[in-house]
Amino acid sequence: MILEEKIGLIAGKGMLPVLSAQGAKKLGKKVYAVGLNSDVENEIKKYVYKLKFISTGRLGSIIEFFKRNDITKVIMVGLIKHKLIFDNIEMDDRTKRMFDCMKDKKADSILGAVCKELQKDNLELIPVTEVLDDSLVPRGMLTGKRHISRQENEDIMFGFDIAKRVGGLDIGQTIVVKDKSIVAIEAMEGTDMCILRAGEISGGGFVVVKVAKPQQDWRFDLPVIGMKTIKTIKKAKGKILAVESGKTLILEKEKTIKLADKEGVIVVGI
Repeated sequence: MILEEKIGLIAGKGMLPVLSAQGAKKLGKKVYAVGLNSDVENEIKKYVYKLKFISTGRLGSIIEFFKRNDITKVIMVGLIKHKLIFDNIEMDDRTKRMFDCMKDKKADSILGAVCKELQKDNLELIPVTEVLDDSLVPRGMLTGKRHISRQENEDIMFGFDIAKRVGGLDIGQTIVVKDKSIVAIEAMEGTDMCILRAGEISGGGFVVVKVAKPQQDWRFDLPVIGMKTIKTIKKAKGKILAVESGKTLILEKEKTIKLADKEGVIVVGI
């Protein structure tokens, strides 16, 4: 477990940074957070000791913030849209040099490069499970209104194998399957957009399979599900969410499972 009194947090969009800050505070840590954009949930302010908003393209400023506050361990969580690389965001010199040295701009390549830059200044990026160790999806049924049929289980296993292979290429973590056909594969658009696209193509009745990459680095980009995922599946008329157990984070677990049961969406850890 974390021994330091202080911990740094690089916060993107969504509830995961909020829950991470809350978890760290429960462990008695002072959280020094960098909000990467104005989309960072306002609720995070309740759990952090200090919060500073810094542009995504200013890695040098982010590192300086942590160094000034004597931070040695950092967690990086929350949605940071991959498509930002096409948005001509303003970058400081350190960020420009980092991108110039990269072999490609896949998600793992970018996040791995950020990790190396942090290490240069003795900042250790640590897994979010250090503060949210009870948020990993267990194996088995999480919802309880009905069982999975044989055909649905075959779709899950079919999708799991292909999702692992797609993840191995660092393309995405989510596959949508219907009747052993691949309806949609997540890429840069993210899970929610992938699910909505699958609904438009298939007319509903599909299975969403989400997995960790075979080469998953636990320090960043773990697969995450939550109430928003359930709402998106319901909107797209999907029926099952199957996620890799022990390697997928579930946000606000009780609320998410309650919502899934209400909306008739099966959730299972595989």
